[in-house]
Amino acid sequence: MSTYDDASLIYYPSGYKASKAYSLKPTDGSGDLTFTRASTATRVNAAGLIEDVAANVPRLDNSQGGCSTLLLEPQRTNLIPYSEDFSNAFWVKTSVTVTTSTVVSPDGLQGSYKLIPDNGTGGNRSISNNYTSLTGLHTHTCFAKKGEYNYLMLRTRNSISAGVMFDLANGTLSVNLTSPVYVSSKIENYGNGWYRCSITLDPSQADTVGQLYISMSVGITGSEGSSFNGDGTSGVYIWGAQLEAGSYPTSYIPTSGVAVTRVADNASVTTPAGVTQITETFGNGSTNVITSIPATYTASLGNIQSVIMI
Repeated sequence: MSTYDDASLIYYPSGYKASKAYSLKPTDGSGDLTFTRASTATRVNAAGLIEDVAANVPRLDNSQGGCSTLLLEPQRTNLIPYSEDFSNAFWVKTSVTVTTSTVVSPDGLQGSYKLIPDNGTGGNRSISNNYTSLTGLHTHTCFAKKGEYNYLMLRTRNSISAGVMFDLANGTLSVNLTSPVYVSSKIENYGNGWYRCSITLDPSQADTVGQLYISMSVGITGSEGSSFNGDGTSGVYIWGAQLEAGSYPTSYIPTSGVAVTRVADNASVTTPAGVTQITETFGNGSTNVITSIPATYTASLGNIQSVIMI
């Protein structure tokens, strides 16, 4: 017997409509997953571009490489009110300028900015903003692409400091300023020279508990200290900044003047009679085997590659 013959329900991300994700088996529609998300959200489409998805529409996401996955995420809020407009006064500029760019951003538009250290020697060389009264881990992300310089640093400038330098030529990172505030970091390749850089921080470990002074600055050699020489024209490209409460980055939440919340995804279905095992496979190759069978199955959060019920 084959897996198809043995299974009571087989789901692979393929067909969908608003509020529904179609299963491969059974074919009468009784195994289709009911889907809800009471807000818009973004996904990476088959062309590798970030795009908006309407409320209650499943996100077939291609950020994992290979086949599409069903992206299910918890509720998150992007606390940065101007996630793409780095010229806005919200972003405090220190010995740096930002200019609009014609470089195509990860959404396929010309929405990126160039982050340029001022001419001569200066310190910090950053755009930044201060957040207070934060509780729990927070993750700061920004998309970046190398220009004449190859490095972007994400850091918190409040005492005590932490910072990570991201190599936009090679897709690698190094922790340059470590402290109890620093938790983890990651760099993800989004194609066309763009990387999503992230740093997770613990505001409870700051000298002023609950404070994070998030900062993005240019690196020339990858080992910059407090000051270095700029030429006033060279820099790196940035797009799509995010600060969210959580221990890892989730999909990009665009903002244009206020913080925006993406509501949690939910995909569920009545479990067919007689099922003794449910196997979820994720885009990273990991699996979750469920043997305590619920009357109603709710898919786990993550990038779902398949669900098979036997």
